[in-house]
Amino acid sequence: LEEFRTASAQGETLSGLMRRWLHRWYAHEGLLVFDADDPALKTCASDLWAAEFEGRGVYSALEGREEMTGPAHVRRNNVFWMDGEAGRAGVVQSKDGSGWLAGGLQVASADEDWSTWAKTNARQCSPGVLLRPLYQEWLLHSIAVVVGPGEWGYWHQLPAVFAEFGMTFPALRMRDHAVVFSPQAIELGWKL
Repeated sequence: LEEFRTASAQGETLSGLMRRWLHRWYAHEGLLVFDADDPALKTCASDLWAAEFEGRGVYSALEGREEMTGPAHVRRNNVFWMDGEAGRAGVVQSKDGSGWLAGGLQVASADEDWSTWAKTNARQCSPGVLLRPLYQEWLLHSIAVVVGPGEWGYWHQLPAVFAEFGMTFPALRMRDHAVVFSPQAIELGWKL
């Protein structure tokens, strides 16, 4: 309750409260919990944001490879724009190529110095599904990452992207899980 009150007073979301609880319960075990939305951490990863806008990010590393048709859709720009009013929107190039749009908002023009732009705007950048593993490992290199079945699929799209950025691809370990099929699903022919 104390952590809830503190999080509430600080205007934190449920994720902020969860970080507080995890720290209280497991910090003595050595658990380290990052707030991936922290502006300083996002600025540390500004090279990832810049690469997406420059056309040398996830898409270019996978273009022409089998992994391009993996379980996760490979966007030309894997950055999402976070805006207090508009929420989170995928970044797409404008039809005339003059810049980048998030929803109806122009977030950058085509002639930007992307390194500077990424540092200045890092707070509003959020990684898409295929950029998040790189962002995560950029901040803290893992020996192994425990994933679920869905993550297993899209992480396996990324070894070439990790190599492109000069990063080591971590060992993946599947977490315990179960798949339950109803009798109706089995009758329809569903199987693993």
